[in-house]
Amino acid sequence: MNRAKLLFFLLPFVLIFGLFQNCAPGNSLKFSENSSNNNSLGDNDGNDNGDGDQGTIDNYCELNGYTTEECQKISLQNFTKSYKTAPTDILFILDDSCSMNTIADSMASGFASIAKAHYPDNTRMALTYMAPAMLNSSGEIDFATPWHSKVPKESAGFLQLVTKSRIDNYVAKFPDHASSFPAQGCNSEWFSPDQTGADNISCIQAAAQLAPICTGVEAGLVTLEQTMKRLSTMSQRLFRKGAFVNIVLVSDTHEPGAGYFGRSGAPAQQKSFNELVAEIEKNSPGVASIKFSGILPIPVVGSPLYDGLKVIGNKPQDDDEAKINGEGFWDYSYLPYIKETSGVVAHAKTNDWSGVAASLIDDSKFTGSLVLVLDHPAIELLSVRLNGKDIDPMLWSLSPDKKTITVKHASTANETLNFSILYKHRK
Repeated sequence: MNRAKLLFFLLPFVLIFGLFQNCAPGNSLKFSENSSNNNSLGDNDGNDNGDGDQGTIDNYCELNGYTTEECQKISLQNFTKSYKTAPTDILFILDDSCSMNTIADSMASGFASIAKAHYPDNTRMALTYMAPAMLNSSGEIDFATPWHSKVPKESAGFLQLVTKSRIDNYVAKFPDHASSFPAQGCNSEWFSPDQTGADNISCIQAAAQLAPICTGVEAGLVTLEQTMKRLSTMSQRLFRKGAFVNIVLVSDTHEPGAGYFGRSGAPAQQKSFNELVAEIEKNSPGVASIKFSGILPIPVVGSPLYDGLKVIGNKPQDDDEAKINGEGFWDYSYLPYIKETSGVVAHAKTNDWSGVAASLIDDSKFTGSLVLVLDHPAIELLSVRLNGKDIDPMLWSLSPDKKTITVKHASTANETLNFSILYKHRK
């Protein structure tokens, strides 16, 4: 009998895992967590080796020939999660390069419709840009210096969330660009979807205004990481604890948009999904779920890249429809992150962003990859179980910190879900 079958008989407890309840527009979702033996572990949201669990571990060790010393380095950690009113954080990462002018009208109508869509209670949104900062000779981020010389450090969304004061500062520095910012913007970094500024223009529409700057590089995932690290230097987190995090990439290209990785002042390569999850957990510990979505270039219909990818609207039928402007596709580098988290993508060249925006936001009400954090760094995961059954290893992954686990599981069912993780560690 193989190890998976042994674990099936040796771990006879019920695992219950819950996501969204009452997801119809206007209904709220509540987030709550309880440990199965009432053994609180604070931010870890799980419990490690209760009395019953120790018996399970002992049996496992005996059947698999582990010594007593080896068995002391095996833990069974349970997570019981029920989501009824989880907060939702929607972060737009917007390509701030001048090439976006080719789809400016569609983008404006799309963000206007985003402001009118219906959301669960306790939803907030924010927007930042894609221009990254310079790395110094030691590989550390120079938060005050954009990587490309054409990008001013006063840019309203350079490694920060766009606000009215940051728009004002930029316009004061570059008065010739004032016409690009007719909307005043809002005072807060995060705002409710229907919130407006003093001019009655929605906060998200105002945040999406762009200056006529050619940034040279559009690296949304790099700037996400750099923005979180900048906030961490000020002991600030980007996302709320317990939040369903939805990161929406909006661009006419894919990361990095130009020759960037490996060049002077730039990282060697793009972060993997697991590396990025670890960075999110480091800055914003305790988020419930992570999802990437996008309004981006997508390939011609029939491409193998569509396998496992959820698409809103029509797919390009030929190269002319696929190409938005002169920007390249860069191997459609954002699509694996969207697939990994069960996100959705729409072609940025569509003439009607209003329907796309509404569908994208509707999908953001549902979880993508759930986040669990172990008490001890794992050497090896022996079993990841949901509702008493082993989860396909293709659906879970362990981040480089060896403590953060993501599990791909999307549901709107009215359920409570439990995870059980059996793992080796160096405790």
